[in-house]
Amino acid sequence: MDIIPKQNQLTGDSKQPKDRRIRLSRMPMNRRRKRFLLIFISVFLLTICGIVTSAWYLNFYLPPRVQSAVVNETEFDQGDLVKRVRMIQAATGYAQTNISLTDVLRILYNPDLDVSAGPFNLGMVQLELLIQASGEFNVDITDSDIDAFIGTVFEADVPPGQETTQDQLDREFQERYRSYLNFNRITDDEFRRLALEQLTFLEMVQAMDENIAEEIEHVDVSWIRVPLMPDPIKASTDTFEDVRAVRERALAEGFSKVAADYSENFVYALNNGSVGWIPKGAFPDLDRWLFGTEELPGMDVGELSEGIQSGDHFVIAKVNDGPKVMEVGARWRSKLREQLLESWVEDRFEKGTSEGRVAINFDSTLYEWTVEQLMQTAGQKRGLSLRE
Repeated sequence: MDIIPKQNQLTGDSKQPKDRRIRLSRMPMNRRRKRFLLIFISVFLLTICGIVTSAWYLNFYLPPRVQSAVVNETEFDQGDLVKRVRMIQAATGYAQTNISLTDVLRILYNPDLDVSAGPFNLGMVQLELLIQASGEFNVDITDSDIDAFIGTVFEADVPPGQETTQDQLDREFQERYRSYLNFNRITDDEFRRLALEQLTFLEMVQAMDENIAEEIEHVDVSWIRVPLMPDPIKASTDTFEDVRAVRERALAEGFSKVAADYSENFVYALNNGSVGWIPKGAFPDLDRWLFGTEELPGMDVGELSEGIQSGDHFVIAKVNDGPKVMEVGARWRSKLREQLLESWVEDRFEKGTSEGRVAINFDSTLYEWTVEQLMQTAGQKRGLSLRE
């Protein structure tokens, strides 16, 4: 490109030096400046692009792919965790709008395991342990089983008296199922995985029945369950704060009378605190007091225990009769199955972690990212709830 010389404002003459050698000496300098400027601009643009790319990689590409847990050969990443919580959000109708770091970690692995609360109470790692060990208990969930499960959940509703064809039912089923997947941003494979976990869980609970004897040692028990934390709804929280004071009241005023004050906390007991004959193993936290150990005998009939921590409550127990070997009824057989599976999951997890085959990545920064992603969908009534 030709360089147009600047003109003198008064004479119109060029300001370029008349000496040809001077002009030639200045030309390389101008080219060097232009080259330097181009290099500087290129480096600047590359730096900006690098910063933007790094931010995108660190904030959008990297977090979903970072490993959150491993169970033998199966790996879960942060993206899997986000999808799992979104599936649970959808299944529960997005009832929970506030999601904390603790909530997310419990979806990955729940340290407060309660099998009686159903499969959603188990974390991803715990459910994977069940699936991998299902063959040991002759549990085999097939594709046909999953198809049947999905068909039951999303089957078409036919009003009474209305006639319809199978083709219409099939079309409505497909529409409801696809609508659920699309609105809740999950795939067919992801939902089938969720179905596999739930079916495996239910079958594994039943498989525990083989480990329960027909007759087991029982004791007739009454108890009072006192929450570990004060109840903020109560006008007075004194009795909830001091389990010793509750026990003193039971001794002074009568067990049944005091038990009635706490009957809302009972799951297995009547309003007077009576639980009835319970088998050994149904409540492992209480066994050493109710049945004794090789070193120490159990409680005497009529004796009140101190506050025994069991889950999120203190239990003040009283033995009314026993111990006696009795046949296990259906109610307690179900409780024993759940308790056996709970113990099995905890033992398998501890063994896996000690041997390095099971691991969980507790990275607070990544889990904060996960919470942020989930808050985007929390509170949204996006699609069909499994409870509808």
